[in-house]
Amino acid sequence: MYARRGAIHCARTGANSLARFICAMSQESPHEFKRSTVNNPDMRFGSRDRLTLFCVVALAVCLASRATAEATERECLVAIVKSWDLPEYNTAIGGFLDTISQKRIKCKTVTYNLQGQTEGGEQIVGKIRASKPDLILTVGSRATEVMAKNFRSTPIVFSMVLYPVASAFVANMDRPGENVTGAAMDVPIERQLRVLLKIMPKLKRVGVLYSPDETLPVIEEAKRIAKSMNIQMIAEPVEAEGDVPDALGRLDKQKIEALWSVADGKVFTRPSTRYVIEYVLHRGIPFMGPHNGFVKAGALVALTADYRDNGRQAGEIAVQILNGAKPEGIAVGIPRKVEMALNLQVAGNIGLKIPQSIIDDAAQVFE
Repeated sequence: MYARRGAIHCARTGANSLARFICAMSQESPHEFKRSTVNNPDMRFGSRDRLTLFCVVALAVCLASRATAEATERECLVAIVKSWDLPEYNTAIGGFLDTISQKRIKCKTVTYNLQGQTEGGEQIVGKIRASKPDLILTVGSRATEVMAKNFRSTPIVFSMVLYPVASAFVANMDRPGENVTGAAMDVPIERQLRVLLKIMPKLKRVGVLYSPDETLPVIEEAKRIAKSMNIQMIAEPVEAEGDVPDALGRLDKQKIEALWSVADGKVFTRPSTRYVIEYVLHRGIPFMGPHNGFVKAGALVALTADYRDNGRQAGEIAVQILNGAKPEGIAVGIPRKVEMALNLQVAGNIGLKIPQSIIDDAAQVFE
């Protein structure tokens, strides 16, 4: 009786064709089974045993197929927290969800928008804590800061974040430590400087503005890398946007040949960014902006990580964690797909000839 019920359950739960065939065989009536044995002498003996065997096999096939389905499609809950509702952030989230789906990880996702808050957000934190997610995806530095502060054991995977070590989100890029890891947007400094060298092969003196509170570790690393490439990196500190004009003037007096940049909120406000671009254009100083939006506004060149691929990287890390890996042992991802933007009009205005190979490599060219 129990075997027969199991066979019926197997048929109802959508087992494969082999299981359905065995289920049908196992439900044959005694009279039908007797008639079949008359026509087949090999089946005359042990018919009850054969019936039991059919049912056992049916149950085994059914359970195996169900186990396979459960192994390939896991149920989980992911909380997605973004700093702002920005198109770039939504693009990264799309890449994350694509990867989760492709890896057959069946997850429910709930999205929260901090709307730029770093302090507060208690209501969102409370909702997430009550829902007990398996993983938190953060999109942007502010979301990462708030979630890392409030969740010490839930795995957190960040995306659309610059300088995760300088921001103290992780201990280092190779072994993040604790419960936070993710995919960074940092284009390697050496790669950026090599682009400048291709444009200006004789480049020796590069200036940069920075806030000691926000990006000092990045500047220290940049100086080491520049020195290894026979470039002198001259850095001027800025405490607030009002310090930018004087700091930029000091760099100019030190005869910098190009201005490099880091994404620093104290250096690049809207008014100070306008001032920097107007100054370098007037003085004929090539300017490498922190992202491609600066190039459209008047910087010469910039390298920017692809937003969707950044989300995909975060998704790949999330899949590892949802399958049992510990976040503290998963290295922070660096950009795999980087796009270059180039402003040829600016190059012409400052009298700079851009090699054709650089133009060919640019994903965006402004003329």
